[in-house]
Amino acid sequence: MRHSYSVLRGLTSESGGMVAAATTSLPERAEEGRNYDHRYVWIRDACLAGQAGAVAGGYPMLDDAVRFVSARLHQDGARMAPAYTVAGGPLPDQRTLDLPGYPGGFNRVGNRVNRQFQLDAFGEALLLFAAALREDRLDADGRRAVHLADDLLADTAATSLHPTGRWQRAPDDPGVDGALLLPPLRGLLPADDPRTVRTLDAYRRDLTRDHYAYRFRHDERPPEDAEGAFLLCGYMTALAEHQQGNRAEALRWFERNRAACGPPGLFTEEYDISKRQLRGNLPQAFVHALMLETATRLA
Repeated sequence: MRHSYSVLRGLTSESGGMVAAATTSLPERAEEGRNYDHRYVWIRDACLAGQAGAVAGGYPMLDDAVRFVSARLHQDGARMAPAYTVAGGPLPDQRTLDLPGYPGGFNRVGNRVNRQFQLDAFGEALLLFAAALREDRLDADGRRAVHLADDLLADTAATSLHPTGRWQRAPDDPGVDGALLLPPLRGLLPADDPRTVRTLDAYRRDLTRDHYAYRFRHDERPPEDAEGAFLLCGYMTALAEHQQGNRAEALRWFERNRAACGPPGLFTEEYDISKRQLRGNLPQAFVHALMLETATRLA
């Protein structure tokens, strides 16, 4: 826990912005073009780290996340980007350098996310501000930044409930997704809500292998053939099992994913379970954030 907290603080600048990782272009899948520059502040990652700080009592990390995200909402409002530079500026376009890349990777800097809109950043911001409010650490800027709708659950229930009674990825996508574990973990639904239980059952069945978890199915291939195990989702599954009262199973999930790190104790985004190799940039901030939160809750 102390190690992950130190890693997250080391990735944080004076602005309060925490970069998602310290490296660029380490491949998530060799020779397949999945190489990204994560040396920027993702709103999602900053919010996850801030929420972990609230749980673990790491208030400087919580305060920095609230400060950075509030400033971006005041600056851009409904046009808030998924990611920014540590100074709060726009990301540069993706380009290549005249340098050799990592074996199986490329030599890319910049990120195409600067041309995207990602709705989940606003949801994570709300959860961050709620966590700060519970700890009585939401200042006036943070309160003014909360200006979003409060009927998300009703709308989602009307459009995205699978016929089996579990949540589905989207109104037009009946698949399962690791993100569907989050509503009860963040207090939107009780643990014993039938939708919560059925979603966890479906996720275990369709997207987990040997206590490693995957985000979603890319196609008809087994999940492990499409990408590495997503360590963030492994910790989320540990939290979900713990919330259901399955303490032994939660500990199995925690220890399995905690072991998927390199010698310095740093996590990447993904882990190739067949080759026992790390995949992607490091240290991946949101994995360390969920490791910190999970360790605190299980303890």
